[in-house]
Amino acid sequence: MPFKIKLCGIIKRIIDKYRREVAGTNLVLPVPDIAYCNRILKRIAVEVGIDKAVTYHLRRHTFATTNALVQGIRIEVVNRCRFPAGLRRSLDGH
Repeated sequence: MPFKIKLCGIIKRIIDKYRREVAGTNLVLPVPDIAYCNRILKRIAVEVGIDKAVTYHLRRHTFATTNALVQGIRIEVVNRCRFPAGLRRSLDGH
């Protein structure tokens, strides 16, 4: 069902600035690919002294898990949400 959201001036200007880059897609703003995100995350990790392989996938799951746990959601529920049903069955040995 379509809906409308009223946007303030600065948001409209940002969208107008990037509109051509996403023409022909259903995106409002350009979205970098995963490889680009991983390169940037690796660069940030080096700059702040992290010795772990940092990836977009790791960041996404860490963020989701941390926020869910802080909000009091049980870890079992978090894990159920993080993995698709087929992968959950594989992980559970079913």
